[in-house]
Amino acid sequence: MPVPAQPVTGPARPRQPLASPRGRFELTQWGWLKALLRARAFQPTLMLITLFFFVAAILAGLVGTPAGSHNFGIVLVWIAWWALLIVVLVPFFGRMWCTICPIPAPGEWL
Repeated sequence: MPVPAQPVTGPARPRQPLASPRGRFELTQWGWLKALLRARAFQPTLMLITLFFFVAAILAGLVGTPAGSHNFGIVLVWIAWWALLIVVLVPFFGRMWCTICPIPAPGEWL
């Protein structure tokens, strides 16, 4: 028995990629996140916030107390920052730090 022909409705649409076996998904499927990431002020704002903490840590290290456990600069860098970097930033955000690194910010802004 012959098989009836399928009606032609237009060009074939490309297939959607299959989901990764590890459960990856596209974060920019959410409109608010896509708009935030495309905003021109997003990266400079994050750089300015991190620059504030860098300057505060440097000043605390230079003019603060020499006792390591009481110096904001030492505590921020060696306890808070390294813990945050190792536990959260590297495993979950990868190279996002390169986007908001404040070290080149003053030169770029000048």
